[in-house]
Parts: sequence; structure tokens; C-alpha cells
Amino acid sequence: MNDAADMFAPLPSGPQRSTTAGSEGATKAPDWKPELPAPEEPPAVPRHPARGTPAATWIYRDAEGRPLFMVARFNPPGRRKEIVPYSYGTKDGRRGWHWQGPPSPSALYRLPDLAARPAAPVLVVEGEKAAEAAAVLFPSHCVATWQGGAQAVERADWKPLAGRAVAVWPDNDKPGADAAADVVKALGATGAASVAVVKIPAGWPDKWDVADALPDGVTADALRAMLAEAERAATEEAAAAAALPPGFRLTPDGLFFVPPGDDDAQPAQVCGPLRVVAATNDGAGRAWGALLEWKDGDGRRHQWAMPRAMLAGDGTEVRAHLLDAGLFLAPGRKARERLAEYLTRADPPGRVRVVARLGWHGTPGARCFVLPDGALGSADAGRVMLQTERPDALPPLVQAGSLADWQRDVAALAVGNTRLAFAICTALAAPLLALVNGEGGGFHLRGPSSVGKSTALLAAGSVWGGGGLRGWVRSWRTTDNALEAVAAAHCDLLLALDEMGEAPAETVAACAYALANGAGKGRATRDGSARRIAEWRVLFLSTGEEGLADRLAEARGGPKRVRAGQEVRVLDVPADTGAHGLFETLHDHATAAALADAIKAAAGRYYGTAGRAWLEILAADPEGIAAQAREVVDAFIAAHVPPDAAGQVRRAVARFGLVAAAGELAAGLGVLPWQPGEAERAAAACFMAWRRNRAAGDGAAEDAAAVAAVRAFVAAHGSARFQVVGETETTDEARPVINRAGWRKRDADGWRYLIQLDTWKREVVAGMDPEAAARALRVAGFLVPQSETAERHSRMERVGEPKPFRVYVVRDSILSGASKADAEAEE
Repeated sequence: MNDAADMFAPLPSGPQRSTTAGSEGATKAPDWKPELPAPEEPPAVPRHPARGTPAATWIYRDAEGRPLFMVARFNPPGRRKEIVPYSYGTKDGRRGWHWQGPPSPSALYRLPDLAARPAAPVLVVEGEKAAEAAAVLFPSHCVATWQGGAQAVERADWKPLAGRAVAVWPDNDKPGADAAADVVKALGATGAASVAVVKIPAGWPDKWDVADALPDGVTADALRAMLAEAERAATEEAAAAAALPPGFRLTPDGLFFVPPGDDDAQPAQVCGPLRVVAATNDGAGRAWGALLEWKDGDGRRHQWAMPRAMLAGDGTEVRAHLLDAGLFLAPGRKARERLAEYLTRADPPGRVRVVARLGWHGTPGARCFVLPDGALGSADAGRVMLQTERPDALPPLVQAGSLADWQRDVAALAVGNTRLAFAICTALAAPLLALVNGEGGGFHLRGPSSVGKSTALLAAGSVWGGGGLRGWVRSWRTTDNALEAVAAAHCDLLLALDEMGEAPAETVAACAYALANGAGKGRATRDGSARRIAEWRVLFLSTGEEGLADRLAEARGGPKRVRAGQEVRVLDVPADTGAHGLFETLHDHATAAALADAIKAAAGRYYGTAGRAWLEILAADPEGIAAQAREVVDAFIAAHVPPDAAGQVRRAVARFGLVAAAGELAAGLGVLPWQPGEAERAAAACFMAWRRNRAAGDGAAEDAAAVAAVRAFVAAHGSARFQVVGETETTDEARPVINRAGWRKRDADGWRYLIQLDTWKREVVAGMDPEAAARALRVAGFLVPQSETAERHSRMERVGEPKPFRVYVVRDSILSGASKADAEAEE
């Protein structure tokens, strides 16, 4: 370890040794005349008169590859390693190779590679052995070192690194750290474009360098990530320094201001160290802002793409966010003004494209998924970040525990539990929605209290994040305006909403459309111009003791009918499986309550890892994953829906199929610890439960609603508002008919109800297309048309008046619910 620091032991005797130079002969003998470059290659195996044959040798060369000098390593028994230089020149009248050090400043090691790749970044390590190892570990970099060890940095010629981006990897000890600091100072004097120093994690072996075995649990990719992080920080630090407006100084202690030209003035602190890393905009010249970076009191790094529009006032919201995220702000009016000036005038050279929402951005082949802390996906999308005025309003996309923890204590308990598995798969299906161009919408787990609905919601939410009392879950108890903001914040992620019963029926009705359609309400600004409409794309999972129809029945102003569009956007799935509430399998727990408690506890400890792992897979190949998902969805539709099913049923089954696809793909790719088929079985069970509870069966919901509306009207008013015609009236039938809706008369098949066209439209099927409603009744066999071939569904009837009326004629079989299809089925 630490070859170059041990080292440079002097010869047993001789006037030319130097313990301070780090090489023999640094104090030159009067007759020593070095030749650089050497006219010939050094011996392959040189022999030292006192030390014998070296264990290893390294040749320093100039940019053209000509030899300059060699260093040799010796490992004397029982003593520290010794590094001795070997140079060409004339000494004591003999011209040739001598155990003598090169003149100062000495060349860097691996100069030919530096010259051959002038645009490549450079990595400086300590020692030739470390340099050779680093060249293998980091092939994208030119690797260099200097001759003489930790104490000889100042004797090296660093000029070849002028204008280069350089990173320094120190040995893991104090001499190594000191040497790295000396290298940084030398590179600064030379004019390197940027200088980064890799931070060695605490707990790594003492004296460790890149030539040593990797620490336990550390991979080569982890080393490359450490180097990349150091270089990123150095690049952004250089950009921040370039961005400083006149008078501002950025030091490790903070941001200070000194009036330009007044060098004697005492620097006034503005805030803690706050860097403006890059300027931001949306790529079209709008949404300009600044990418800020700082560390809080515990050393955690924070980044925020701040919209500069927030500085239009007094900047209170900007300061509030910086304070909340741990940055020190100096008190006083002048400090506030200086901070605003700094954030407004800073002009970094870097540019970052920003977007206003999370989720997928870009086009096929150049997609990326934007998260609060960066973006995953194609490099062709460029650097993209989220820019928001309210970073505190974002969902808790945080991680706790490991993926293995979550798989063991949460996901594994969903095996054999269709509702729980379906909820988890719904969470994973959310980011697939955009890739397959799917329709927004969601599912509503409906069932009595304490059946396990909230447990399923918490488990689903743990896919993406958690923390706090509710984890990922949000409440239905809100206004439709506030829910728009929540939906926008969850774009391409799961939106988990608990307890629909807490929301007003009017909010539920409005949100059923808005959440699925992905657009908020149009609003005006103070000057009357149109405000930008919020947009999103979500798959949501909701719970409640009541379904959508039940909630609308409680609306103010009288019950509201569930429209087909609402029904297909919010798919009611019974939560109770008929076994143990939400569960079919208890996984060795004594009761369903015990299982629910275990899942809730685990979801509160382990969260966020599955969603991040899933996104990394999707972002690596979004188009390929989308193609596989479509295949699973198509197979699911073919297996579970008859060809003649209504379009609404096919829209619904496609969403169930997407959930199945997400689960099957996630299981196959190692995100879920399930066997093949588990997700598909869960989605199929939930789809069949939805289908069984659907009033329209496999037909159109509008048709079933029309039949139900006419049945309800006839049942309620069949005697009171229909005047009997065509036979001898009884005493009851002869009573006056108030607010007449139509007539009724008897034929061989029973009663017929004749309903006036305006009453039909205004009352019987109010809010529906009257002709479409009549068509539905005719198809069901409850309506008597003029003839079987007539296109019109109404007919002319004489009802005791001088001329016939056009009416809709409804059979009384509608009251029993026996349609023509039912009758044919019985036959």
C-alpha cells in the first residue's frame, strides 16, 4: 500500500543521497550531467549494486514516447519498500544509465497518453503502481502521477495539465491528503480548467489506494461513481465561481460581499456557501431560473431549480425555502437585498433544461423520467430537472430500507392475496401509462370498515415512498382545486387516495373526470387573462366504504346519476374477497388483523426502493418495456372479455391488463419476488369482481342506465300519472290524473305505458339522449316500436283524443326486469 510514501530510502553510503528530495541524487554531484530524453531504452532488468534486482520498474517518457528516466521498486526483507530513480547521463566520466534522480522539475508519468488524448479528463494518483491500476479502472481518463512521492509534489512539472479537467485520488492517510492538497495548489498555479478531489468514505482501510484490493462490498462501478461525483462537484464549483457578480466572494465559510474597489472594507456575510450552478429555462426561452446548491448543517447536499420569477417581489418565499432546507441566511435588510442581487445577477455558463412536473418527458428514443433529485433515462434527452416554486408540495419520493427488505416483508405477503397484489401492481403500472399511451383513470377498493382497504393502499404507496403518519397516501378530504395540485404533483406516479366518504359528493363527481382526463379547471389571473392549466397523467387507487354511485346519491340537491364516463374512469372493485376480508391467505398470521398490522408496520419501515428500481429499468429501455407490456395487455383482453362486449368494458379491461402487465414484468425483472402468473391472476380476479358487480354486465352502461331510469319512473308513477284508456274504467281508474305523464292500456300481453315525448325527454330519461335511451329499451325488448322494421322508436297511438299522439310505448315486463334476451336465454 502507499508505495510512493514509504520510501525513497537512501543508499547505505554515498554523498549523493537525499532524504528530503525523495530520490537519490537530487543533490547533484558536480560531474553528473543528465540527458533528457535518453538516447536509448533502459535495461529491462537493471541491477542495483546494493539492493539487487528490483521487484518492479516504471519508465517515464516524454509526449513522443521517448524514455526520460525509470523508477525501480525494491522490497528488502524486514524493511519498508524503497523506490529509487534510474536516469541516463554522464557521471564520473561514464555515459549511460545511473542510479541517479532526474533534474527538477521532473516529468509526469504516462505523458504519451496525455498527449494522445488532449480532450480526455485526467486522474492524478500517488505512485506508479496506483497509476497503472487506475488506468485499467478508469479507461475514460488519462492517468498521471509524479516522481518522488508525497513530499515531492512541488518538484513535478504540472504544465502538461494546463487547461485540462483534473481529478485527484488521494491515498487514504494524512500524507496522502496533504499530497493531494499540494497537487491541487500546483494545478491551480498551472491553470487547470477544473480540479476535483475524490472524497474517500469513512471506514475504508488506512493507507488504501486504487492499486489495493477493493474494500468489502465496494465494486469498480462504485469507484467510478465516486470519481464522477467528485468531477461533477468540481465542475459546478468552477461554474459557480465564474457566475459570481462583482463584489461577491464564495468561500467555504459562506457567501460574502465587499464593495468593488474597496479592498479595505470588511466582508459582509450574506449567507452560508450557496452556489449558482447553472442557469435554467424550459428550452423555449421561458421559465428562466437558477440551479442552486448548498449543504445543510449536517452536511447533506441540497439542489433546487429556483424560478427567478419568485424574486419579482421581496423574495420571502425563496428565503423561506432556503432556511427550511438548512442554509444559513444572515439577518438584516442589507443581507436580504444582497441575496436577491446575487440570485438575480449570477450568470453561470452552464444551462439546464427544466420542466414543471415530474414524470416522463421527451419523445420515443429520447425519453427521460424526471424526479425531484434529477432525471433517469436517455442521454439524448440532455440534462433535465424539475423546477418548482413549491418543492415542499412534492410527494415523498424517499427511500428507507433495502429492496430485499421490502420484498420480504411487504411484497411477499401479497402472494395468494389478489387485492393486495393488485394494489401493488397498480402502483407499478403508473409510469407504464405514458409508455403505452394508456387512458388515465383509477380503481376504487370498496368495502366495509376494517376489511383491509387502507392496508392495501399503504402497501401500494410503499412502492414509491413514505415517511410521516400517512406515508405516500393522500386523503379524499379536499377541494377539487387542491386535488388538482395533488394530481399534478403525482404525474406518472401512483396517486393513493384514502376514504372517498370524507369528500363531498360534488368533489367526487368532478374529480372522477378530472383525475382521468389529466387537466385542471381553466382559471383567470388577476388581470383577467387565462392562467396556465395544470396537467397530469395519473393512475390512482382509492378506497372507501361506498362506491361512486353511492356517493353521488348523497349529493346536495338530490341524487346524481353515475354517468358512464365516470364509471369507466373509476372502476369499483369489491375489497372483500369473502375469505378473510381483503385477504385470502394469512401467511402464518393468526388473524387478518395481525396480517394487516404486519404489512402496515413493514410499509412504514421499508419504502421507495421498489419504485426507484422499477424506474431505472423502465428508463433504460422504455420502448422495449412498452412493447412487452402491450403484448401482456392484449393477451389479457383476449382471455377475459368476449368479442361482443361493449366498448366501456374493453376500456376497463385494458386498465386491468396494464396492471397485470406491470406486475408480470416487474416480477420477471426482479423487482417483485413473485412467480410468473401471480400478477395476472390478481388482476383477473379483480376484473371479474368488477364485472360481476356492474349493472350493465358486458353491455354499455348508458343502456343499462336508460332501462333502470324508465323502470324506476314506471314503478313510481305507473298508477298515479298514467291515465287508463281503451277499456271500462273501474272506480280507481276513473279518478282524475294529476300531472299526467301518459296513458296506459291493456292488451293480450299485459299493460302498455304510453309516454309523451316531452315527458320522456324532460323527466323519464332526463340527462340522457332520449333517442339513445329508447333504442336501448327496444334492444332489450321493453319498447314497442311502430313496426319491427321501423327506424323510429316511437309510434302513433290513439288515446281517446280526436287525433293520435306520438308516444313511446313501454311494456310492463320492464318492472320484472325480464328482457327479451333473458327470455331467450330461458328458452
